[in-house]
Amino acid sequence: MTSAPPPTTHACVSAWRCGLSRPCTVLQILQREAISRFELEIDALLAAHAVVPVPHIDWAEYQSHFLGLGGLLEAWPCPLATPMVVADVSFEPGATVRILATHTRIARTPFGDAVVVYPQTSVDNTTLLDALRPITTQLHSAGVLGALTVSFALVPAVPTRRSSVMVDRAPVGTTLVPVRVDPRTTDSQLLVGLLRARFNASFDEQTGSMSFLGGEPKTRQPGFVVGAAQLRHAGFAAMDHAVLRILCEARGICIAPVTQTGTLILPYGADASTSLGILCLDTARQGAVDMFFRSINVLEMECDSGADRAEQNLDQLSACLREWGAHG
Repeated sequence: MTSAPPPTTHACVSAWRCGLSRPCTVLQILQREAISRFELEIDALLAAHAVVPVPHIDWAEYQSHFLGLGGLLEAWPCPLATPMVVADVSFEPGATVRILATHTRIARTPFGDAVVVYPQTSVDNTTLLDALRPITTQLHSAGVLGALTVSFALVPAVPTRRSSVMVDRAPVGTTLVPVRVDPRTTDSQLLVGLLRARFNASFDEQTGSMSFLGGEPKTRQPGFVVGAAQLRHAGFAAMDHAVLRILCEARGICIAPVTQTGTLILPYGADASTSLGILCLDTARQGAVDMFFRSINVLEMECDSGADRAEQNLDQLSACLREWGAHG
């Protein structure tokens, strides 16, 4: 049976319809009847969403059109390079709200490629819990179920261009400003699920600490993770992932079977040919930071060093981590 198109633009729907305009068999006639009903739903969906039909020559024109359609623009309340504290929360039946994990997100721009550090140590755990409570209470009263991600920007009382203590420990007077609630499955939730499944990681809501099983015999140890959800490099497409794994293991970029510490590299999303994810796990945060820098260096050496800077973000991720005082 002919597959239905994604409800994106009128152009896609029109092209799809043209291919079905002349049914010539009984099966195609039946398909056409079913698809006609689906077309009505598509039209209703398109009519209910703001569709920008033409490009705009400048920001002012786009802004005017966007606001005229009922859009809302809000100012970013923080410096561009402000780290964010992020909490993954699970709303479960029976009035149970659990914090799955917390991390600090470090980026050079508010919504750019970021390095994540688990668990967050920027603010006291009680401060984060106090900031989360009114948000989770309101969402719970609205009947929300499932997992979501809440992001807070760290806004210092005195603006600063660069400060390692924003990641280590935010200065006195720093405010947690809620900037985003993602009621969906996010990259950080998937990462937490991977840590639980692969390393038996657990998060203590009361202390804000993370631990995992490792050593010989297996015991629970403090866990710190430094990683990135999306490493991009055009050179990844020219390498077989199995070969890349072997090359990395030869340089020590792998998970040690006994201690369960080290670096885990895995394909990322639909664009796995040019994108990889990376997780560096250690019992000390600086150890995880060192592994991250070393892993990035190895990946850059194994890939084509002449790749256009616009086609990769490895150096950008290393730079944003260094800007906040983490050195490898």
